Amino acid sequence: MNSHRSIGVTLALLLFAHFAFAADPITGRATVIDGDTIEIRGERIRLHGVDAPESWQKCENADGSSYRCGREAAQELDRFLAESRPARCEFVQRDRYKRFVGVCFRADGRDVNHWLVESGNAVDWTRYSNGVYANDMRSIDREIGARLRSTRQVLGISQQIFAKKVGVSFQQIQKYEKGINRVSAGMLVKICQSKA
Repeated sequence: MNSHRSIGVTLALLLFAHFAFAADPITGRATVIDGDTIEIRGERIRLHGVDAPESWQKCENADGSSYRCGREAAQELDRFLAESRPARCEFVQRDRYKRFVGVCFRADGRDVNHWLVESGNAVDWTRYSNGVYANDMRSIDREIGARLRSTRQVLGISQQIFAKKVGVSFQQIQKYEKGINRVSAGMLVKICQSKA
């Protein structure tokens, strides 16, 4: 009976030690793996609640040409981190690949995860973030809407005419301009091609 008890106590202490170690923040010089994964002191860290294109991934410009948006997102993250080193990452959980998943900060305190979404280099992955970065995306939606409105007004085009040119209702244009509805990449291309 005593040997079972000491085995149980030993296992409990090992589990406690494992989780205590896993929860320690990691600080050091970050190497960018891709737009939402970095490495510090040999530990791969998946940035919590955000999703960026993979390094190999290509996206389409408004003119239909492709570019390596994943590589671009990774390069932007590297530049951002280089402005204030070292980085510090706080543990959230381990993912199915056993990577450290965390929220990271630059030496100056800037939240890396928030910056990725604010800058448009990643999106809020609500499945994991519970929408914590959604406001960052809403500010982008409002900015795009304001630019659409400004361009439309400079060209002297009403919302009704603008809507007809791009094939949506004028109510949809109102929602785009207020930042209530997100303008998809496809719609942005259509707007650019309409020469509105």
